[in-house]
Amino acid sequence: MFVAYPALCINAAISYHVILTLWGSLSTRLTSGKVKEFLNWVVLVAPLSLVVVASTSRILAVTSGYSAPLHVYSALPSDAQGYLCLAKEWYRFPSSYFLPNGMRIKFVKSAFDGLLPGEFPETGDPWSWPGTWVIPSGMNDENKGDPSKYVLINPPEALYKRTNAVVGVFGIMRLYGRILL
Repeated sequence: MFVAYPALCINAAISYHVILTLWGSLSTRLTSGKVKEFLNWVVLVAPLSLVVVASTSRILAVTSGYSAPLHVYSALPSDAQGYLCLAKEWYRFPSSYFLPNGMRIKFVKSAFDGLLPGEFPETGDPWSWPGTWVIPSGMNDENKGDPSKYVLINPPEALYKRTNAVVGVFGIMRLYGRILL
């Protein structure tokens, strides 16, 4: 769909230009004086202000409607250490960039049995670039699950699922007896 957006923008610009051109030829025949100036200003500004209002309302709607994962994970303390374990709702997690420095994402075996995201290699050397061009281990092109991506939780009391309406949706867990959220 992203390919259509440039065409949509150019079509909107051309349409706006055509409307202004048609209005310019019509306004000289229909009106004159202060009324003409006012109507020219309205025809020029009204579509632009409508676009600004619609764009701003869409930005606010998307921000307020889809920011729940950001609010959930912002409750983590800034000095948290360890693992944040995700279950079958792992795909709702926005990014590891929102985690404190000492935390890593791990996955708990759940109903989802497909391929999970891997961890990119890290080095302490600022001049080496292991980054995203290195394929993490266990990746495949058939969406088959990799057992090495899961962590095992031996004692049952070490796994705790929050059940309130917001957090329960995301399957946030605790690991090794420490509540992370």
